[in-house]
Amino acid sequence: MKVTKIVAYTILLATCFSFLGCRKHESGSKLTQQQVESLKVGMSRNQVEALLGPPQNSSRDDRTGSLTYTYSYASARMNPATYVPIVGLFAGKMDTESSSLSVFFNSRGVVADFVVNASQKN
Repeated sequence: MKVTKIVAYTILLATCFSFLGCRKHESGSKLTQQQVESLKVGMSRNQVEALLGPPQNSSRDDRTGSLTYTYSYASARMNPATYVPIVGLFAGKMDTESSSLSVFFNSRGVVADFVVNASQKN
């Protein structure tokens, strides 16, 4: 009888935690493949902002007059099996995804170059 209660409470607790684990944590704005493919060298700052929205970060090099816009995105989701006692040791994991886009403007405010970085781990 006591073992049955322990098993029942363990299953109940694991179920509660699994609902928490299904939640996805995100930060930043995820850009679509179409948005990145539409970005071209020679575009103005206004065109870039119309396409991608305002950047999360921008920095200016006072020496050269160049400007860099940075767009970044990150997400993480814990596999619900992680919260199941014993099973979580073997089946638990976290799914992560991150991407960043750096857009480099020359002193005239025109896109000179851009770099995309992305990673995904399941």
